[in-house]
Amino acid sequence: QSSKFSDADLRRWTLDAESGFYARLRRHVSLAGGTPPRVLAFAGKRQYTVLFSKKNQVDVGPQSHASLPPDWPLDESTSVWVMPSTSGAS
Repeated sequence: QSSKFSDADLRRWTLDAESGFYARLRRHVSLAGGTPPRVLAFAGKRQYTVLFSKKNQVDVGPQSHASLPPDWPLDESTSVWVMPSTSGAS
């Protein structure tokens, strides 16, 4: 349940150079022989919004590559999606 974690927790996990979200993405790509995933999906708007410091409303569905942060570690071959939350608390 993401509701157990503060926005500050989520941001910290994104930015940590050794174990943050971007570092984990890079590590997974390396383990896959350098091939990035074709699709990366976020389960819920909150995680996507907080991780990327989005101030605007985020729609469920595919996200444009241009809307991703400049330091996004994956190239345009990866389709990024925001899916509806599976939590009943959302």
